[in-house]
Amino acid sequence: MLFVLLLLAGMGCSRLNTQDIKEDSSQEKETITVGYIGPQSGDSAIIGEANVAGVKIAFQKLQEDLGKDLNLKLIIEDDQFDERQSISAYQKLVNIDHADYILDATYGAVLSLAGQAQNDGVLLINPLDSSEELSNLSENTFSIGIYDESIGLSIADYLNNQGAKNIGVLALYDPFTDLVKGAFKERVHASVEEEGYTINDSDFRTTLLKFKQKDAIVLLGWEESGRIVKQARELGFTQEIIGIDTFASEDFRKNTQGSYNGLKFAFWQGASENAEYTKLLDAYQKTYGKDPENILFTATGYDAMRVMGQAIKECGKDTACARKNIQETKNFPGATGLITVDHDNVTRSIQETIHYYDGEQIRELK
Repeated sequence: MLFVLLLLAGMGCSRLNTQDIKEDSSQEKETITVGYIGPQSGDSAIIGEANVAGVKIAFQKLQEDLGKDLNLKLIIEDDQFDERQSISAYQKLVNIDHADYILDATYGAVLSLAGQAQNDGVLLINPLDSSEELSNLSENTFSIGIYDESIGLSIADYLNNQGAKNIGVLALYDPFTDLVKGAFKERVHASVEEEGYTINDSDFRTTLLKFKQKDAIVLLGWEESGRIVKQARELGFTQEIIGIDTFASEDFRKNTQGSYNGLKFAFWQGASENAEYTKLLDAYQKTYGKDPENILFTATGYDAMRVMGQAIKECGKDTACARKNIQETKNFPGATGLITVDHDNVTRSIQETIHYYDGEQIRELK
């Protein structure tokens, strides 16, 4: 049910920016602000750019549906995948822009902000990740994205089937990669030696040489992991190198300088028989004039915004109503499939499997 403000003074809505309200005959439209926080620049920009592209497409459709009744605003904040910048962006969106709903793609920031979102009466959704760690953070915090544990579990299952005995893990220091690594280590049968690195590191040769005798190497990082693959091949590594969904990006392939054929990685691809998935692809092509580079990140942003949009349609600025609406999401038709929000406010329906490069093509490993 849409909420239309008839008397501003009577409602006493302190978070409404009256400059943004336009008169419509004798009525005045309600303003609802949605904020998005994620990397739009820096080494992780490809993740946020893909994710927010899906958010924008879903938001535009929401505007078309509700534009006669509501003023809808989308404000995008670049946090460069930095938790501190993400928290600052949240403060701006709430205290200056008066956002009612926020999508935050930075994993660590969602962990930190859950309690504050509850106190602020803001609906906070992670549109990229979903995990056990993100479950039950607060009544107002949800995760509608990739089930992160499935990434580590898929890699472990593959290596178990290969009979690997000794594995090296090189992981970026990050809450997300820690989660994937933890799930991987719990499932894998082999002995594991692990090393870490920061996003500013550029020479990985010394660390890689520690893995020279390993059966396989698992890389957990962003597009910079392409440089690790390149350096490993230059050192003569012939063993299998396995990674995560960022292996699918154009920047990763460029960073390998051509050394990506045959690489395996956890990934997700949409189903052509899914009508919502094909709608997203068509809308992306019309909007950006090309196919999406990383459809998974785009699809999760699209689905998260659509679930949020359904709550906005039903509840307007009433975030308590919207919270209940999202909690009751069951078998919602999304680009990633049927979406269900579990009792602990996270989704587990978007799971990754092992894919590989066959030349320029990405194929699922059967």
